[in-house]
Amino acid sequence: MRIAFLGASLVKGSVSAPLPPRVVARLGRDDIQILNAGVNGDLAWNVARRAPAVVAWKPDVVFILAGSNDVLASLTDGRARLYRLWKKLPQAPDSRFTRDSLNAMFAAVRTVPHVIVGTLPPLGEDLDSVACLRVRETNEVIAHAANERGWSVADIYPAIAARIGPGGRPLPSRDHLVLSAALQRRILRRSYESIARTHGFRALSDGIHLTEGSGDVAADVIVRAMPGSLQSRRSDSI
Repeated sequence: MRIAFLGASLVKGSVSAPLPPRVVARLGRDDIQILNAGVNGDLAWNVARRAPAVVAWKPDVVFILAGSNDVLASLTDGRARLYRLWKKLPQAPDSRFTRDSLNAMFAAVRTVPHVIVGTLPPLGEDLDSVACLRVRETNEVIAHAANERGWSVADIYPAIAARIGPGGRPLPSRDHLVLSAALQRRILRRSYESIARTHGFRALSDGIHLTEGSGDVAADVIVRAMPGSLQSRRSDSI
């Protein structure tokens, strides 16, 4: 069975607890091939442009988690300019651009036999913040589009929000903690859980990316969203 994971840094797993191996470990199968099609920083527009190559790999399942960078880009003019330059966007990102990009991304994977779409985790841990409000608005678009197509939704947001609880630290106005977390991970070999505590977070190492415990929670949600036929036992000959 071939499973493709499509998205940005939450999928790639180089600055976040990696999701693909966690999902595979929970499926209990010995016949799985993985394509990790995560690219750090990608917006839904970038993911949509890469999606045909993923479909050409002929996956049996594609899991999509994309849109967090669209929300980040919408929060300040400075972030919007940075993302437009870095990711070569055709226009300044806004809610209409995100909606159109998500729909283009979904259209590109429509021929895959099983599509599972994840809702985005919180951005920052102040669940009443503008950042988290925009995440929830984007998640409504994602869930509506998936439901219209008859696809499964892995509702990651509430599962991570439950780990956070009330009174969490807001998302910083700059992305300096992303670099801090990456350096602590690569040079000091610290766990994402310990990095999160250093930064004053509970479930997100830098306010954006998943700790090991949050990765486990997200993987549980993803697996529950998969059809039962995909959660087969190890080799039937056993």
